[in-house]
Amino acid sequence: DPSARYGSNDAMAEALGQVIGPAAEDARLQQLRYNAEHPELLKRQAANLPPATLPPARISPGELPAGVAGIVSLSDTDRAGHAYGQAFVDQRRRMNGDFSAAPDCVGFPTNEAEVVSLLAWASRRGDMCVIPFGAGSSVVRGIEGAGRGTITMCIDMGGMNQLLEVDQAGCAARIQAGALGPEIERQLKQHGLTLRFYPQSFEFSTLGGWIATRAGGHWATGPTHIDDLVQAVRMVTPTGVIQTRRVPATGGHSEQGMVLGSEGAFGIITEAWVRCVRVPKFRASATIRFPRQEFLDASAAVKAILQSGLRPANCRLVSAGEALSSGLGDGGEPVLILGFESCELPVMALLEQAIGLAVASGGIVESSKSSGEDQPRVRNAGEEAWRTQFIQAPYLKDAVIGLGWIAETFETCVGWAEWPQLHQAIMSNVQTAIVQHCGSGRITCRLTHAYQDGPAPYYTVLAAGLGELTQRCSQWEAVKKVASDTLLAHGATATHHHAVGRMHQPWFEAECSNLSGKVLAGIKSSLDPGWIMNPGVLVARKHKPNAKL
Repeated sequence: DPSARYGSNDAMAEALGQVIGPAAEDARLQQLRYNAEHPELLKRQAANLPPATLPPARISPGELPAGVAGIVSLSDTDRAGHAYGQAFVDQRRRMNGDFSAAPDCVGFPTNEAEVVSLLAWASRRGDMCVIPFGAGSSVVRGIEGAGRGTITMCIDMGGMNQLLEVDQAGCAARIQAGALGPEIERQLKQHGLTLRFYPQSFEFSTLGGWIATRAGGHWATGPTHIDDLVQAVRMVTPTGVIQTRRVPATGGHSEQGMVLGSEGAFGIITEAWVRCVRVPKFRASATIRFPRQEFLDASAAVKAILQSGLRPANCRLVSAGEALSSGLGDGGEPVLILGFESCELPVMALLEQAIGLAVASGGIVESSKSSGEDQPRVRNAGEEAWRTQFIQAPYLKDAVIGLGWIAETFETCVGWAEWPQLHQAIMSNVQTAIVQHCGSGRITCRLTHAYQDGPAPYYTVLAAGLGELTQRCSQWEAVKKVASDTLLAHGATATHHHAVGRMHQPWFEAECSNLSGKVLAGIKSSLDPGWIMNPGVLVARKHKPNAKL
């Protein structure tokens, strides 16, 4: 609820104006303020939108075989609810009443045998594709139907959400793939364990979705991706089941590598063994400001910390503009949030070492806090502000889009040597594109993750938009293309943790070697001979044997 932070829609519009800067005084913002206080106007605007469109299902109840009839829904509600993810273009299309990407039916398995039955049925038909669905938090169009030329079945894994087994000696747990983040933590807590993996979509994403997309968690360094926590994984494919061995490490080719990041293109993940930890007892955090420094200059502190060998749980550098919108400052300087944690050992000494490196890079410590084994958790003011913004951001994004704005993010990863040139190009090129396609707006940045050899910058775009609300998607896509082209031109990745999906597919293919597409196509053809699994994701259709383009 954005009113919990801003008090009213008017106050929220005011805050957006402060973030966007010069746009605060333009006629567009004034109109938004007026709209916020005159809901009857919004109703009239909504009445001018096209009516909601949900194509009829191209499959009838009579076509459902006995083995799946009880777990397949053809209802309009289920179909519309599985049409899109949570990208800006998804949310805007929902608000525009466009449900053209809705699947024809939705499967709700409660065990692996039912997953096998659903894939077998789709394979037998020959005219159906399958879209795995965790909780619908994709921001890269990763769960969108393949197009109205093919019957589409979405398989919702939410019914498979149980903790199946715990290995206390190995500090590991076997969990079904449909378990949401809160469900995982609630069940692990009963055994004194935690996964300590908190992506921003934590409440509305699943273990299977994290593994399929190689999701990034809240740890800024060290175990940044779910890859680091997966011990073994099980995936059902149209030709059989892949079960990787459960061992601490192994040599040779990694069978698990075929599953991690497969994005539903090869099969459906049903469960996994994951590495857990005891609940942390010791924590220490600090907020460090960099007065009279630009964001790029302040990033030298992050580089120094990572290259020293320290691995803080939190090491997020926030630009001055982003600090303003996050409640971390007045927009005049970058801010670094540092944090360490351990289930067994005090960590204040580690924090002090990291602080020393940050201070040597020009930082000034604003506040620091620590808590021990028998002390209540205490956060310093900067950490608390960052945590609040981290939790509220997805909800605020929905409200901002509802006001007619464009609100979206993109992220990447790049080497330290290429980082300065990349950042300058992104800030310049994307800002120009925002003005050209959206009228006014602003781009800000923070480093969400960092490595010894480079940072993972995360950019946020807020833009007013021009013309009718139905034009917002094409306006953002034009800006996004400029961003992706700039990333590719400067040696950065198409994505760091948001996955490839359909949104990043062209740039993902461009950054890979020429043979990669053929290799992935060979794997897909072996596991999914009919190419029914999430077509258009990860492997371009042009690589399909005998494809008719």
